[in-house]
Amino acid sequence: MTKIFTDTFQGLDRITVENREVSFSVLPQLGGKMISLVCKGTGREFMSLSGREFRPLRYGEDFGDCDISGFDECFPTIAEGVYPDWPWKGTVVPDHGELWTLPWKCETKADRLIMSAHGVRFPYWFIKEMSVEVNRVCMRYTLRNLSPHEFRYIWSAHPLLAVTPGSRIILPGSPRIRTDFSKYERFGELLYETSWPEARQADGAVVDLSVIRSANEDQATKVFTTRLEEGWCALHDRKTGDFIKLSFPADRIPYVGLWINEGGWPFDGKPSFNVALEPCTGCPDKLETAVQQGEYASIRGLAEVSWTLEITLGRSESPVFG
Repeated sequence: MTKIFTDTFQGLDRITVENREVSFSVLPQLGGKMISLVCKGTGREFMSLSGREFRPLRYGEDFGDCDISGFDECFPTIAEGVYPDWPWKGTVVPDHGELWTLPWKCETKADRLIMSAHGVRFPYWFIKEMSVEVNRVCMRYTLRNLSPHEFRYIWSAHPLLAVTPGSRIILPGSPRIRTDFSKYERFGELLYETSWPEARQADGAVVDLSVIRSANEDQATKVFTTRLEEGWCALHDRKTGDFIKLSFPADRIPYVGLWINEGGWPFDGKPSFNVALEPCTGCPDKLETAVQQGEYASIRGLAEVSWTLEITLGRSESPVFG
């Protein structure tokens, strides 16, 4: 049986959805940010929190100046840039997109939480329905283009996950990966390409990038996979067996971004230790670069598109994914 209840957290409205297996909490006033995701059977909290206070945000703020916690939605870009094409050519798209700084409208229907927000500089309506089923959080996204013109975009899930040394990122098959950012250019400059999980650094050394090291490495890396044939990715704690798996339709969501932060970011203040598994519709982070590369999504004028994302939580010594 699903329960949905509302309270406050640091002066903000908080909505919690739970059943016997899982629980998650969101802050509607803060872009619908998920600040807690718990496997109740094991007590494992999967969301990474920085310790910075949550507060109402100004549109267009830099992500690094804010709470840098939890699960946000990046749309219609990930990195700050400009829209590349008519009729919005030159319009600035904020860092991590528009949605994460906006207050979202919320309603509940039976066992579902429905959150939505409208674009500010672009005419769209973004809707996210969330529910829990056994040990899964199920999300259905709907995007409506309110303009008669084609709209190009990147959508990316952006869950910052708490991690422990030795945990492993698991991807289907053996995709290639390309660099978006790498501190000290450990993995080269933008679009540097190498293999996964045995990745060649810019200095020629080969490392297993899938294994998370420690919070003392002073490293942070953001890479993207090439197109995946299967739509899933996972993080497995080999000491406890705890895992989180994200599943999505590969025909609509063909890439995964990997943020591996081993104490290397933010540059100012206390560094974080976390990993983000980011199913996404395009790459790299800047929309204009993704359009140049031909790796982006688009929606026709006055059209509607939908996609799903499922998050499965559990514990297994040797989880089998796929």
